[in-house]
Amino acid sequence: MNNFIKFYALAVLIFTSHIFSQDEEKTWWSNAVKESQKFIDKSSESISIALNSMMQEIDKELAYFKKDDTGEVDIQKKINGIRDYLDEYSEIKGKDQTNSCVQGIFKSRVDCRILIDEVLYEIEEIVFDGQIISYSEKIRNIRLDIKDLEVKKSQLNEDFVFAKDKENTSKFESSKEDIAEDLENVSMLINKNNTLIENLEYDLQKKMLNLGIELTLEQIEILTTRVDGDDLAKSIAIFDVTKQITNSLEELMKQNSFNGESTARYYGIYVILSEILGFAQREYISKLDEIYLKRINEIKNNSYKSISMAENKMAESQFEQSIEIYKNNIEAEKFTIKAANAYREILIDQRSKLLIALKTTEEQISVGYSSYTTASNSSILSTLIQDTQSSFDHIMSMQIPDIVPFENSSLQSEFNKLSGKINTN
Repeated sequence: MNNFIKFYALAVLIFTSHIFSQDEEKTWWSNAVKESQKFIDKSSESISIALNSMMQEIDKELAYFKKDDTGEVDIQKKINGIRDYLDEYSEIKGKDQTNSCVQGIFKSRVDCRILIDEVLYEIEEIVFDGQIISYSEKIRNIRLDIKDLEVKKSQLNEDFVFAKDKENTSKFESSKEDIAEDLENVSMLINKNNTLIENLEYDLQKKMLNLGIELTLEQIEILTTRVDGDDLAKSIAIFDVTKQITNSLEELMKQNSFNGESTARYYGIYVILSEILGFAQREYISKLDEIYLKRINEIKNNSYKSISMAENKMAESQFEQSIEIYKNNIEAEKFTIKAANAYREILIDQRSKLLIALKTTEEQISVGYSSYTTASNSSILSTLIQDTQSSFDHIMSMQIPDIVPFENSSLQSEFNKLSGKINTN
């Protein structure tokens, strides 16, 4: 690689690393890797600089999992953040009881639920800043990176066959030695990405176990394969953070039991936490209805169209080899339909569980709000919070999906493909 290309690659990668260093737990590493990957795809020269930079970013992400992370959050900051929205929420919730919400210059009547959800969306960002890890999305992106690297490795193998030794190459050519080094780095990067996937799966397994949900690594792998895996990860984070906050609320309530105004505020915070849980469950159900299930139907319809087209073409074919190919294509599409039907049943079952869980959550919100408007004494809140801990566990158990191992590797592979299609169609 000439000096200009080397300098350009280094500048791009340093700049990318700086941009995405602000949010270590979410996007900086994946974006840096993607920018490096773009450069790799465009460059016909040595890729050593890009590969080394990608390696550093993956190493930073792997180092995160070595930290002694207890999962604790800044409870005081979150309680204060929720408290800032308490008056706004109370005003809308009060109007919701009489269905008297209005909006806009002309004071048009509007569904109070919409206004409440808008407030909850803002509160959600305070409560779960840095706490929600999109395991499925991360793992899906890493697997795509691995596929890209495997393609690059194949290209490098071809280049290696036709490359010359170092003493016979010009400064603008890559020698066998250079390519061999790049091949070694690509292989190492693939291994590190696989290790990163293992760490993410183990981290999710640990978080589930902390909530009393014991899953094997095989079941975790299946869970992250599912298109709704991130929605479930969000639910896990909600239960985790909410339980920590309600524990602190109980202690605060005991300390300030003499102050009626403080007790009322604690009731309000408790109700908002329950509302956020219901908000997440409604969003989850909406995604199932409006995105996932619809896209599965689209995929099935496309497969049926492909089968019909292949059958028509097969009837016109004169060569045995062409007929055999059409038959194989038809069988592949039928297998896709079979997998899509199985996927649909899984998501419908999950939707049924969510509806039951949501009904319990809504009852919890109703009881909490009634107590909030009354706020007669602190002992009621203490009992309510204690009951809530078991209630949260009950709700969580209702919405955790049944995770059954795949019948075979072919079906698992098809589920992986379907998850990608459902997310991108």
